[in-house]
Amino acid sequence: NKEITSADSKIIIIGAGKIGVALQTFYRMNPGMGRVIGFLDDEKQSQPGVKILGKLTDFEQVFAQHNFNEVIISISWDHEDAIKRMVNFSEYNGVRPSIVVNYYSLFKRNFELSNYGGIPIVNIREVPLDHYIPRFWKRLLDLCFSIFVLIFLSPVFLLIAIAIKLDSKGPVFYRPIRIGKQGKQIKVYKFRSMVHNEDPTAGKASTMKNDSRITTVGKFIRRYSLDELPQFINVLEGDMSVVGPRPHRIDLDEKFKQIVPSYMVRRYIKPGITGWAQVNGYRGLTETRYHYIARTLHDLWYIEHWNFPLDVFIIIMTVFGKKSKKNAF
Repeated sequence: NKEITSADSKIIIIGAGKIGVALQTFYRMNPGMGRVIGFLDDEKQSQPGVKILGKLTDFEQVFAQHNFNEVIISISWDHEDAIKRMVNFSEYNGVRPSIVVNYYSLFKRNFELSNYGGIPIVNIREVPLDHYIPRFWKRLLDLCFSIFVLIFLSPVFLLIAIAIKLDSKGPVFYRPIRIGKQGKQIKVYKFRSMVHNEDPTAGKASTMKNDSRITTVGKFIRRYSLDELPQFINVLEGDMSVVGPRPHRIDLDEKFKQIVPSYMVRRYIKPGITGWAQVNGYRGLTETRYHYIARTLHDLWYIEHWNFPLDVFIIIMTVFGKKSKKNAF
């Protein structure tokens, strides 16, 4: 809110880049807040709708000619000396200066501004699920959908459990350790699909096609992702969400981190049973650098663009989409 401005305000914008032009468009759509008379820019040339009055060094001369009463500075901090000079000159002459803090040019991504006791804080990456209302709706979906699945598919759970016990020795469930939100270690529920092995290092090797460790029943339940169904228990316990980045093995996390520096951003939210990467075909074995990067970028996109309809869409695509079945073995 800029209550001090009015239709009589004559505004000059320093910097005719995208932000400067966007500001001009804003004032044109809100004429009651002032009128942009032109720009100063060392590199841009006048073009239709963008009137360049001079360079940064012409600031005082342009003031003498046009007698503007407000200046908005939208150039980078590379021009620190010029910015200080213009601010000091403006205040000396009763011109109101404003500076656009262009964090986007620094971070190259969406960000969020917060205020902690009067101190401005820049959250480098905007995460919708940082806020209470989005978290409430996501948790509500998690609870309702998980309870429905666990009740509706309870006969399927029983049949799978019986088949696993008849097929091979060992427990019905396999509970590997995965990393959850904020680096918390969680034990993930899965139907056991491999030959039982007491060796703690046995589960550290990635599953391959035609893997000899996979049991007969295991091949079937992995093909249709039925081995993941017990993770709805993790969702009820609050360690996981129905939709989110898939939790990887700890050693695989380290490998991803070495290849994709922003990989650990996935820990900002709870891991999921299914996710944006999975419904786009990026599941299963990661064989190339491309697979590592593509899967991570899909997860990061989801984190930054979460909304309730998106979760519903991902759930539907998980059940009915073809890509979600890709690389399932």
